[in-house]
Amino acid sequence: MRGAARKDPATRIHEAATELFAEHGFEGASVRDIAAQAGVTVGSINYYFGSKDALYRECGRRLAQAYVVEAREKLEHEGPRAVLEHYANFSILNPKLLQIWLDLQSAHDPEQRGYSNRELLHPVQAVLSEAASRMGDMTLDRQLRLLCFVGGVMVRALLSDEQLEQLTGKPAAEVQPVWEKILFGRLIDD
Repeated sequence: MRGAARKDPATRIHEAATELFAEHGFEGASVRDIAAQAGVTVGSINYYFGSKDALYRECGRRLAQAYVVEAREKLEHEGPRAVLEHYANFSILNPKLLQIWLDLQSAHDPEQRGYSNRELLHPVQAVLSEAASRMGDMTLDRQLRLLCFVGGVMVRALLSDEQLEQLTGKPAAEVQPVWEKILFGRLIDD
């Protein structure tokens, strides 16, 4: 272990699991694959996280936490519009959080859906609400516009450029600025 200190096993497990879960989903990422990528034994996953399910939830929680920290910094230093732009870019450039949230939302287990809302969606929604409230009163209309904005960003993050082109009949590069204008316009315009 020359040079920089090697990461602790829990960090390696978390990082490997986040990558594999984002790429393959909960069912497609095996505990053996996570352990192999992290360079640990399968038993280490249970030791540090308790179960594959708990590890999956923790990956989502940490991604949401990282987003909230970045968004709060943007809010304090660059203002509310920067936070909303950050959310749009974060969801497209780093869809891991979105993927885990959607997987938990589509689970048949109400506890998993509740966890995803409480630990993943609510913290993100709270910082976005704070940004939107700095742009004007949080009326019911503005709250619903914010939900439409969040949903629109999620849909865009899930669509490939090819799918977007098939749905609109236009090049993605032409559609993207119009999409953003509509999303931001609905949220900001009174």
